[in-house]
Amino acid sequence: EPGFTEATATDWPALPYRGVMMDMSHTQLPRLDELERQIDFLARFKINQYFFYSEATLALDGYPILPPNAQFSKAQVRELIDYARQRHIDVIPNAELYGHLHDFFRKELYSDLAVIPYGGEFRPDDPRVGEILKDWIGQLATLFTSRFFHVGFDETWLLEREAGRMNKRPEDLYLEQLTRVTNLAQGHGKTVLAWADMMEKFPAMIPKLPKGLIAVPWHYEPLTEAAYSGFLTPFQKAGVPIMVLGAIRNWHWLSPDYKTSFQNDASMLAAGLKYGATGFAESEWTDNTQAALMRLARPGLAHGAITSWQGAAPAADFFEHYSS
Repeated sequence: EPGFTEATATDWPALPYRGVMMDMSHTQLPRLDELERQIDFLARFKINQYFFYSEATLALDGYPILPPNAQFSKAQVRELIDYARQRHIDVIPNAELYGHLHDFFRKELYSDLAVIPYGGEFRPDDPRVGEILKDWIGQLATLFTSRFFHVGFDETWLLEREAGRMNKRPEDLYLEQLTRVTNLAQGHGKTVLAWADMMEKFPAMIPKLPKGLIAVPWHYEPLTEAAYSGFLTPFQKAGVPIMVLGAIRNWHWLSPDYKTSFQNDASMLAAGLKYGATGFAESEWTDNTQAALMRLARPGLAHGAITSWQGAAPAADFFEHYSS
C-alpha cells in the first residue's frame, strides 16, 4: 500500500542456552515476588535458563538445616518454576554436592561428615554421605522439572589434603565423587553440569569425565587468548561439552564493577564460541550481605543476555540504550 515499506527481520541467538545463575545462599533471601520480577526482567532479554543456586537455603525433607524463614519451601520453588515456564525460562537446580556446605556441617548432627569438623566438604569415604547424596538428588530431581541438573563441585580446597589421607591422587578422588553424583542424577534422566575449576587445575581427569557431563568453566576477569586456550583446549580435545560463565562483579562492592564485568562478558563469550560452547551464563553472587544489592546488577544481567544472543558485546553506548 502507498506509504508502507515491507521489510524482513532475521534474528537468531548465537548460542542456544543463555542463562543467569542467581545466588540464593549468601544474603537475606529475596521474596518470591522479587524472584518473579527477576524472571520478568530476564524474559525481556530472551534469557532461557535460570540457575537456582542454593547451598542450604532450599528446604529438603528430613534436613532442617536452617530456620524456615531462611529457606525456600518446595511450594515456593514450584511456583517459581511454573511462573518462569510461562515466560519460556527453564529453572535449573544449582546445588553443591561436594564442597561449599558450611551451613550443613555447622549443624552438630552433620559436623563429622566434613573432612574437618564444621568444614565445607563432604568426607567422601563416610558411607552416610552416599545415602545423603542419593536422597538430596532424588528430591531435587523430582522438584525441578528441568532436564538439566547442576551439581556444583567447585572450590574443593581440601581435596589434596583429603586425597593424601586416602593415599589417592587428587584428580582420582575428585573424579570418583563426580562420577558417583553424576550417575545418580543421570539415573533420574538429568543432563549434568559441574563447575570446571578443579578440572582446569587437574586437566588429566578431563578425558575421563562422565559421558554426557557439561563442564562449566568460569572466570570473572578478562584473560589473554593464551590463557583461554590453555584451559579450554583440553575440553575441546576430549570432546567434553562446555557452557562458559561470566559474572557481574557485585559481591564485594557497593556499586557493581561494570567495566570489568562487561569486558569479561565479551572475552569469555568470544572464547566460548571459539572452543565450541553450547551456552553462556551470567552469575550474580551475593557473598557480602552488606554490599551485594541484587537490583543494582540488573544492567549486567541485560548486558550478558545481549552478549550471548548476538555473539558479541553491545556497543559502548549500552547504558544510553538500556536507560532509554
